[in-house]
Amino acid sequence: MTGTAEFAIEVQSRYQEIHSDRWPVVVVPQADELLSSWLNRLAFANGIAPRHFADVFGMDGGMWSARLDLALPDGAARLLHHYSGVARDTLAAMTLAQDERTRLLLPLRQTGHRRRSTWLQFCPQCLASDLAPYFRRRWRMATSISCPMHGCGLRDRCPSCGSGTAAFDQPGLIPQHHCTTCHFDLRTAAKVSVTAATRRFERCLHDLLRPEAAKGFL
Repeated sequence: MTGTAEFAIEVQSRYQEIHSDRWPVVVVPQADELLSSWLNRLAFANGIAPRHFADVFGMDGGMWSARLDLALPDGAARLLHHYSGVARDTLAAMTLAQDERTRLLLPLRQTGHRRRSTWLQFCPQCLASDLAPYFRRRWRMATSISCPMHGCGLRDRCPSCGSGTAAFDQPGLIPQHHCTTCHFDLRTAAKVSVTAATRRFERCLHDLLRPEAAKGFL
């Protein structure tokens, strides 16, 4: 060949313009995965920035995927089932709508105030050990303090810039385990130490608040 072939790759900003029975890339939900985490991974895998993926659901951006964690409208559930192939009961299981402990969820807010909690925590070591890093449903609970697997404290902010996780507002094709503000890789955050007494208290609290034990109290 004497010529040089040139290729142009363009990221689609609107999935409504793609005519197909299914989206190109299938993303399998992981154990205890939060719906918003799966949506962010689904968008990234199919070459669309999470901020623009909100258009698929007719949402006006902001904390759009985090809001779907709390209530997944029937129309959105039908759309996701049709184009992703994921069963509707699996989609529902990733939400928090049926959890009787919703009063214990961290407030759904974005805040730059370091003395106030953000809406989602994470364990850097869990993210680092995942083949495809994802955020857990239990990390939304205000009663979650540490990671039972790694014995470290949970973080709720990027250690580099102090921003909370905001993959729903990511304007580019960057994985959700990178800070939306400064692009710091959250998997590399330093381990947060917690005392044995704190972990024992947390376990007692979780035992008390198990759905079968919490009925009548929440």
